[in-house]
Amino acid sequence: KGEECDLETLSPLYDKTGGNVEIIEPDELKNNLSNMLKKEIIATRVVTKVKIHKALEFRNEDISNLNKERTLLTKDLGNVTEDTEITFEYRLKSKEELEKLKGFDIKNLKIIPFQSIIEYTKLDGMKCIRTITQVQKGTHDSKEAKNGAKLDILAVNATQQASKLAKKGNFREAQAYSVNQKKMMKNIVSTSPKNLNSSSKKKVYKEWKGHMNQMYDDIHQQNNVEELASEECLFQTSSKEDKPKGFFSKLGDKMSQNLRKNTQFN
Repeated sequence: KGEECDLETLSPLYDKTGGNVEIIEPDELKNNLSNMLKKEIIATRVVTKVKIHKALEFRNEDISNLNKERTLLTKDLGNVTEDTEITFEYRLKSKEELEKLKGFDIKNLKIIPFQSIIEYTKLDGMKCIRTITQVQKGTHDSKEAKNGAKLDILAVNATQQASKLAKKGNFREAQAYSVNQKKMMKNIVSTSPKNLNSSSKKKVYKEWKGHMNQMYDDIHQQNNVEELASEECLFQTSSKEDKPKGFFSKLGDKMSQNLRKNTQFN
């Protein structure tokens, strides 16, 4: 602890294996190792595939993880524990794309089917496949949708998505996404009926807001570093090439570690 070890470069390794990196004090190695071993791996080489309705498409996902129609999402999770949790976002396809679907009428879309196929290897070496199919009822009533919203899942997704954007160097986009999600979740809480479920939602929102405020500040600080680095770089070169975010500066170990934890937030 106290020294940089370039976690940004190491991150593809533990992303691929489902692992993690902890920065610790040397004299706390024994205790930290014990805590890490408490989270037992329950499966290895885990690959999850999620299939959605042909009228929908995934959003905010790497194009390399999607099929051509953007209706099949494939994620290589590596090793997983009981705490491993992934989320995804989807939306209705454009009007032009919907018109190309033969025999499809959005007015008849009452239920939305989802299917997950999980391929994994048990600790004894046995290769397994688990298929989960569920159907979600649709609604045209926004109030009904808000009342039925599961804020804990929305909170996990918002944190993971904002972290993914920041890890790619899209700091401003990550901040904007965080603000929009905060407004949406606040609206859900404020319009929920006053019952036990509403109290639970308020608690989830309060805890999530505190967590996201800290992450927002971290991203803001990193964005300032990036902009200063980009200005210095452009001042020193005559090239007019448009450089992407994340090109001029590296993420510090603390930022890399926090973003890694937030992409696994549950």
